[in-house]
Amino acid sequence: MSLHPARLVTEELGKRNGVETDLIDIAKLPLPTNDAGEAIKNAEFATKMYRADALVIVSPEYNHGYSGLLKHVLDSCLKEYIHKAVGIVGVSAGPFGGARVVQNLLPVMASSDSLILGCKFLQRAKGALCRRRAFGGILHMAHRQVLKGIDLDGQDATPPS
Repeated sequence: MSLHPARLVTEELGKRNGVETDLIDIAKLPLPTNDAGEAIKNAEFATKMYRADALVIVSPEYNHGYSGLLKHVLDSCLKEYIHKAVGIVGVSAGPFGGARVVQNLLPVMASSDSLILGCKFLQRAKGALCRRRAFGGILHMAHRQVLKGIDLDGQDATPPS
């Protein structure tokens, strides 16, 4: 689950001058599963995607990639997020710290002609006490430092190939 890291990202990005943030928990979007793509578009979510200057996707690693729900949601609003600037934050307790989430999302974003603002990895600490500290409100300063590297100006952005 990446809700706590997503809150951290929202909080840290919201501290920057001129940046407004809106945390969207895709698990709470009322999207049907008996259809796909534009046919299941949620109007409120699509409007938020359309109005956003940039997106930062915070995703847990799921089976060496990103979740089917994230794919389902992205497919529902392709027209709204195409050509947007995108940052990707992968979250994992595994040894690669979310790198495989990013690895799998990069081609998806590049195929939508998105400007990649940066890719970051947040790895959960081992042990219950550390995990609680890492994602239970008392967050590691290292994670805050990692997030400072998301380039909202696009100066160090990676253009799609």
